[in-house]
Amino acid sequence: MSSISSGELHGGVTAKRLKSLGEQIGYPESVTRYWLRRLVLNAVDGFGSEEVRNQVAGHLDSRTYRTNYQDQRINLDVASLVSGHDGEDALIRKLNDVGTNADPNANVALPLETLEQIAALPDVVSLRVEQRRLAELLRRKYGSISRALASDDSLTTYLGVKRAHRTRKEFCKARMRSQLRRDFFARKNAALIEAQLDSKDVRRTLRTEQNSSTPSIPERAALASLIGAKDMRSVSMRAHRAAAIQAMEDLCCRVELRRKAEKPGNNPLGVSAENLTRSNQERSISMKCHCLQCLFCLGDERLNWKDRTRIFSQQYTLGRHVEHHINAIKAGAKMNCPHLICMAQGLIVNNVEHLKNHACREHGIRLQTY
Repeated sequence: MSSISSGELHGGVTAKRLKSLGEQIGYPESVTRYWLRRLVLNAVDGFGSEEVRNQVAGHLDSRTYRTNYQDQRINLDVASLVSGHDGEDALIRKLNDVGTNADPNANVALPLETLEQIAALPDVVSLRVEQRRLAELLRRKYGSISRALASDDSLTTYLGVKRAHRTRKEFCKARMRSQLRRDFFARKNAALIEAQLDSKDVRRTLRTEQNSSTPSIPERAALASLIGAKDMRSVSMRAHRAAAIQAMEDLCCRVELRRKAEKPGNNPLGVSAENLTRSNQERSISMKCHCLQCLFCLGDERLNWKDRTRIFSQQYTLGRHVEHHINAIKAGAKMNCPHLICMAQGLIVNNVEHLKNHACREHGIRLQTY
């Protein structure tokens, strides 16, 4: 939802978008379509007659309008916002004025323990087991799920179970996030009341709860554990400083960004520095690779060295990338292992499944597709 079209939003799309925006700005209550109704009435308030306002509100009694709408002004035209050209960030900035008690720190990431509890729920486990069983059945039948026929009932059942498994997990996560938000505002309100009773600085109390970042990849977690609350300037922390620098370098290597095309340098021989060092770089490759490297890209000499040795952020991203390579291979065809050492030795695998087993056993890479 990086941008919003100028077309009118209908039904559940409006409700979902308003709810999402309300959660991101940290509003304690859900933003619903009831807000739109009140805001339309705010737009006609003071301009139309009482009969017109009653007609817009859908009420015949003027007291109903005055009691339920006239005294509940929000002073923000959400209806025009969601149908305009503003992006999501602009909407969030404007919606920040909706409530004085909105706090983005309420969006606390689910801890690892909670995610493990959700994954261990009986209904989630049963769906996951059934999904794996159907996936294995399709792999034995077609060699890969992506090669399965669309008319196969097993594929339809697998996709339905996969969708149900993902939906159930997201439902449990949303429920836990809602509970964390309620707990956040309960603690915040209690702290504000206590500060007011003790005549303390309320603004300082508002900053007591900060949104802590949860490390999502090993390098970031290692860097956080090395830095911690220690003084890195002391002489005794020299080893920690070196390890922290190495962790930062590893972390930077994990960032996936679109690289700009490199401009050719003024090399009279027409030989780039990358080509001059390619042989040395290839000799530095070992049999065991990083578990999130692409084995096919590693052996593709058409790519530059950075693209050949890049490390993906997670196994799912690697799997979606590897799927394009595997789809280009004919079923049952023999091939060379793309790894540089195996290619130099002339190692040939019998089929895709043989390549997957070889890559996992010899190179430490799971060529798993999704």
